[in-house]
Amino acid sequence: MDTKRERILARVTAELERLGWVRSVLRRTLETPREAGDIAGGSQLPLAAVTGSLPMFQGSLAGNQALSVSEMEIAVHVYGMERDRPDSVLSEYAAAVRRIMTADPTQGGLALWTNPLERQRADMLPPYFGFSMAFAVGFVHDAAGQ
Repeated sequence: MDTKRERILARVTAELERLGWVRSVLRRTLETPREAGDIAGGSQLPLAAVTGSLPMFQGSLAGNQALSVSEMEIAVHVYGMERDRPDSVLSEYAAAVRRIMTADPTQGGLALWTNPLERQRADMLPPYFGFSMAFAVGFVHDAAGQ
């Protein structure tokens, strides 16, 4: 059985796949926006990549040592190609990612909270662009990570 961490990451991946402009979602990051263009000759752009940190223990739930509250960071990286208005497209895509990540802070009932973090980054290497956004996701799990 998948851990709670893995189920949350799978849900985020599925939600990103529902965005009309995303052609594919990876579970790893790329080194540069240009690397994204090299994937299938750029035909898979725009693409999103999802990564999750290891959960950091925050405490026990209501004093129950068998139930831990942890928080992990989920980073969403988006890579695209746009010749005419890359900055506008980057802004549209970033707003869509923020909306989808915060629309349901419980991540389908799996999490206690989802909070945007200040760590954001955008890169442009015409005609490619990329950006990253980070979110803190808190959740309850048992000793086995369930």
